[in-house]
Amino acid sequence: MTKNAIKLKEKNQERKDGILIVNRKRKANFINQETGYVRGASIESRLIDNAIDAATLKIRQLYDQLCINEDYVSTNMVKQAYQGKREREKTLMEVIDFVIDRVKLKVAGDKRSPATLTKWNTAKDKVVAFLQSEYKAKDIPLSKVKMSFAEDFVDYLTLKEHISNNTTMCYLKKVRSVLKTAVEREWLNRNTLSSYQCSYIEPEKDILDEKELFTLYKKKMAVEHQIQFSELIERSRSPFPAIRRGRISVLH
Repeated sequence: MTKNAIKLKEKNQERKDGILIVNRKRKANFINQETGYVRGASIESRLIDNAIDAATLKIRQLYDQLCINEDYVSTNMVKQAYQGKREREKTLMEVIDFVIDRVKLKVAGDKRSPATLTKWNTAKDKVVAFLQSEYKAKDIPLSKVKMSFAEDFVDYLTLKEHISNNTTMCYLKKVRSVLKTAVEREWLNRNTLSSYQCSYIEPEKDILDEKELFTLYKKKMAVEHQIQFSELIERSRSPFPAIRRGRISVLH
């Protein structure tokens, strides 16, 4: 038996479907599928069994550590950690910048309006201000964006910046969209904000009375608007029926 015949390397071991595979050229019955160990009692078999035990213990330790640091742990995360191939984690601001850069390209190609880019830049500014206020940091890893992030972000915008509920929800939806992009790019395992319910408050409406509507009818305004408003009145058979039906209103 040569030295190469029993030499095992951890990098040649991987976990697939819950079974630890030792990368060696052997017959299919070399491993006892019920016990997970090598058949036989030779020295080589015992050495391989010891390597299997060591690898299994290391995988369990890595899994437990990932469970402490992450909300969700996949088999691929354990495999990467075991093989030492885990890539540097993306940060929240990095992905926001990535999304904004793509929006810029779409604006340049007339696929998005400049107003969309403005909204994204404003949302980014709000996230930056929030991180500095609540985390005392300029950026955080994606894994740190938990459900509590959404609650704290909403409280910050509504209580400290005095932003309306609906506008706050728009900013939060953009953050949630950023995490969705990170998942699609395989930079994040799951979107921790996907289940967060963005609540919108229906704005109050003021129904115009007959006097107010008549004032608008007589008011001098742009020709196009005047024609549209006049047509609305002229289509009615009786004076101002739209008022009684509650169809003409002004939003705050």
